[in-house]
Amino acid sequence: MNELEIMKNFAANLRARRKALHLTQKEFGDMIGYSEKTVSKWESAAAVAPSVVLPLLASLLKVTVDDLFRESNVPLYYLGIYGGSSWSEFLLTDPNGKVVSRAVLAGCNPADIGLAKMFEIMEEGICKVCAGYQLSEISVYAGVSGGMTGEYRQRISTFLKRFGFVSYNNGGIVDIALPALGDGDGVIVIAGAGSMAYVRIGDKLHRIGGYGFLFGDGGGTYGIGRSVIRCALEAETCGRGDSLLLQKVKGLCGTQSVEESLKKFNTGGVSLISSYAPLAFEAYRAGDAESEAILRETAGTVARLVLRGQELFGGRCAPTVIVGDLVKRNSVLLSMIEEALPKQCATRLSVNERPFIWGALHMAGLPEAYIKAES
Repeated sequence: MNELEIMKNFAANLRARRKALHLTQKEFGDMIGYSEKTVSKWESAAAVAPSVVLPLLASLLKVTVDDLFRESNVPLYYLGIYGGSSWSEFLLTDPNGKVVSRAVLAGCNPADIGLAKMFEIMEEGICKVCAGYQLSEISVYAGVSGGMTGEYRQRISTFLKRFGFVSYNNGGIVDIALPALGDGDGVIVIAGAGSMAYVRIGDKLHRIGGYGFLFGDGGGTYGIGRSVIRCALEAETCGRGDSLLLQKVKGLCGTQSVEESLKKFNTGGVSLISSYAPLAFEAYRAGDAESEAILRETAGTVARLVLRGQELFGGRCAPTVIVGDLVKRNSVLLSMIEEALPKQCATRLSVNERPFIWGALHMAGLPEAYIKAES
């Protein structure tokens, strides 16, 4: 390998890894004590960094010094991981955003199932979608529900490190949801198994809700599913065999009575309870009053999150974006949320249906031009 090839390899690898970590040339230069202009020279193959600084570069870019000089003929792939409470998704794309492979597995919120089980699910997903590809050519980002609580973020980072990805990073669901809010101030409501809100004012982020079901958090599929099952149990106890929810829950349980499934409900976790949420929407469309009450209660919870977020703006109404599987454009629940809000807030409410997984791919370094709006 001649000197020009060495310089070109170094330039390509440095540029790819810096971008995968979402650092500008100036930000990276500041980290290592060099100017933006110098970093630009390195990345344009006009020069190679002095040998004395190479170990620092490699450390910051989470690679080895050898990796910085290896041949870079194979395109970089991007792996996005969405670790929700109800389900998890793993998506691998090429540099143009073309989906290479995909896997959907059980939820992997460590607060719900523990770190050991979470790592088991993540390893299974990574091995499935990355089979046949060099991990050293893949940049990955994992957005995990509950993944920023306590020591979880560091433990997940350490877990990802051992795979030998070209670049790796991780955070919570908010990190892969925030791009939907754009660059300005506003409120983003994440509506999934549960609901929470984040308020961005300048460079500050304020969290509202999302403290777990033990503290009464609702506004999500878990709360809806729980209410559906509770209504079915009450109808069964009171002998109301005409209850539509009772009939639907028994059908999904596959048992003679709902009470027979109590043990399964109590041990099945968030994913199982959430799987009963669609029954409320089905029954509502059939004119069921109990289901309407459940959905309106859920809409009220989401609306309260929006209002609490708006309070931080001191009277002015900022844009609010709802993301997540629970609420879709023109959906029944969205209409109920709008009805529960003051008119000035409702008019500034919008829904972004881009799946979280594409937010994870964006954080992994996939250019915005190749991010899919929907899937």
